[in-house]
Amino acid sequence: MADDTLAFVGGGHMARALIGGLLAAGRDPASIRASDPLPDARRQLESSFPGIAVHADNAAAVRD
Repeated sequence: MADDTLAFVGGGHMARALIGGLLAAGRDPASIRASDPLPDARRQLESSFPGIAVHADNAAAVRD
């Protein structure tokens, strides 16, 4: 599973906790994607977790 890409639909508290835990455990940030419709939430995700892909569109986050 370590090579799989993970996508989170919504960048709220649960997603942030999971992303933080995955990164702390050594997960490659490039293998994590998240989506959120709110620009402020996306900016917060990008600044909190450098290297993850952040999208406004759910479909873009889960697309290969």
